[in-house]
Amino acid sequence: MAPTTAATRRRPSAARTANPAASAHPATHDGPDEPDAAHAASVRELAYALYERSGRVDGHALEHWLQAEAQVAQASAAGTGRTG
Repeated sequence: MAPTTAATRRRPSAARTANPAASAHPATHDGPDEPDAAHAASVRELAYALYERSGRVDGHALEHWLQAEAQVAQASAAGTGRTG
């Protein structure tokens, strides 16, 4: 048997490696389960600000993210669009 090289290796077909869930929901969907890009950016920026305010201590990413989500949701519900 001849040695296998990068040029002779078979690659898996796209049908076997594709993630069917990835195509189930288009990236532009703005439904209640998938926030729009502006909302996601607000959460991301606020979570990072919370990380910085806490002294950039690692290990609290989920806490900061959830706190940011709650604050952005509260600001959206109040109609202000501003976070604290």
